[in-house]
Amino acid sequence: MSDDPDDQPKHFDWAWEYCSNLMRENGNHPFNLEDPYRAVVLVVEAQSKIGNGGFDYFYGNDYSHDDVTPSYEVFAKAYEEIGAREAAGIFRESLKCFPFSDPHLKMDERLDFIDERRHSGDQLDQLSEAMWRPGLVWKKLYDYIADRFEAFSY
Repeated sequence: MSDDPDDQPKHFDWAWEYCSNLMRENGNHPFNLEDPYRAVVLVVEAQSKIGNGGFDYFYGNDYSHDDVTPSYEVFAKAYEEIGAREAAGIFRESLKCFPFSDPHLKMDERLDFIDERRHSGDQLDQLSEAMWRPGLVWKKLYDYIADRFEAFSY
């Protein structure tokens, strides 16, 4: 099996459908879910955005729900939960690129920072590229799901 998200095993489709149904039943927000479902949803959410536009795209989104804005640490912990510890470390390094604390709480500052340095080839761009190294995330996610497949069964 490859690490290409477009070359995913069938059990991923079933697990994603299961997680999607759980999300609909629980307010359409991953923070209302327990692991392993929350980990799967958060990793897919983060990895898909980072893969489509780097950390700029990921950090350009608002992950608030019911007036609660979770720390980005929840995403790093989701990477750790699926066994992608190196990706969790890269994710945490990306947070250090912000010249202010608590970027999850400062949407306007975050967007200004992203706009000012977009595609500059700086550390944030390099970390974005590092998140897509083969074997770093997707295969670990597929294995995580396979190891817990009964949890994703109806």
